[in-house]
Amino acid sequence: MPTKKSAAVKRSAQRRNVLERTPKILIFDVDGVMVDVRETFWLSALQTVRELTGKRATWDELHAWKSKPGNNDDWSMISNWVTALGHPISYEEARAAFQKFYWGTDGKPGNVVKEKLLVTGKQLETWAARFEINLFTGRTRKEYSYTFQKWPPAKYFRMVVTMDDVKRKKPAPDGVLKILGKRDPKSALYLGDNIDDALSARAAGVPFMGILGPQDPDLPGEGGAVPGAGCARLAAPGLPTSTIGFIMWNRAGSPARRIVGFGPRGAEPKMEEPMALEFSICQLRWERYQQVSKDPHVREWLQFQAARGLAANTLDAYGRDLDSYLRFSGVHRYFVRLGHPKHVGYLHSAPPAS
Repeated sequence: MPTKKSAAVKRSAQRRNVLERTPKILIFDVDGVMVDVRETFWLSALQTVRELTGKRATWDELHAWKSKPGNNDDWSMISNWVTALGHPISYEEARAAFQKFYWGTDGKPGNVVKEKLLVTGKQLETWAARFEINLFTGRTRKEYSYTFQKWPPAKYFRMVVTMDDVKRKKPAPDGVLKILGKRDPKSALYLGDNIDDALSARAAGVPFMGILGPQDPDLPGEGGAVPGAGCARLAAPGLPTSTIGFIMWNRAGSPARRIVGFGPRGAEPKMEEPMALEFSICQLRWERYQQVSKDPHVREWLQFQAARGLAANTLDAYGRDLDSYLRFSGVHRYFVRLGHPKHVGYLHSAPPAS
């Protein structure tokens, strides 16, 4: 039987382990992380595609294209998207068509005036007191300056790397490596919202966190989500899952009200302050959900919910209901691949499993 002293030593070791894994250097993406771009970059992209093709482009389609590697750059995404619709267009042509919607024309302001910051100066000040803060963005220097040049808290950014400052844009690691210099990649953490951000971090050997908000694709209960779009793809095969966590904050209302992160295996859940980064993710007890554990698609979905930092009782409820649903499906030979969060809604109408 463990003594009080041995238990205290174990807890102390866990705390030290958490602190040892806490990064010293934070590298933030901008769009979708620091700034809400749904009504600026994303809306401009939709308008550009509609103009160039004469076809109605939807938000679902945008999320699907945005989730493909190499499309972090909106101009690349537009070029690829429009070309796939049968209207071949170059990168430069896509860029020129996009600019009038984003910046405006003939003295009329464009969508850029709708930009909204997702973080407050107080939050940035709090982070800067604990970590070195940097930015690596796919924006041009002009686009970055428009949003941040007159924002006093921008003084906390040690280094800002834009697409104008590197030879290769994301998913190449050039911007991350430029910020690191000769420092240990494991001492940093890159925070982004796009598959190219994750690939850039991986290429640089830097741990990665994906940013999610209530309006993002692949979150349960959100309409219009696209299977595999957005941040769900960030946990793709080949990425170091031991370094992947998820941070969420409320983009629809006041910013950064909830944040979850990662800790070492075995560390106790810890939530001492809203902006801490050393939290643990609840471990799933697969022996309770045997049907779920056997289905790779459903298992992956439940693992994703755990990575989002959902409470243990919520995960247990999901697991039990999914298990009942899979048993019911097996008996009645009716199967639905859980590729979309809305499929969880079917659980409410399915008869209880015998």
